Amino acid sequence: MILLSDYAVATKEGGQALVGGLDARVCRNYFGAQISSFEKVMSCRLDEEGKQVEGEDGQCSGVFIRAPAILKVGENVE
Repeated sequence: MILLSDYAVATKEGGQALVGGLDARVCRNYFGAQISSFEKVMSCRLDEEGKQVEGEDGQCSGVFIRAPAILKVGENVE
């Protein structure tokens, strides 16, 4: 998404060039720097419908990444 956007804010000088073509303004590290991403073992158990079952112990790995945000899109973008 970042690579294909026409505009990117808060980028490094001399950083990655944009290919463009997507009429959008994006922010690469809107939710924080990539180094702040992390992985954590979480307690979870899901039923057949994907809903959390209370009182059940189970473990799964959660990955929390810092992601870009779309700040604005052109009027012809759906």
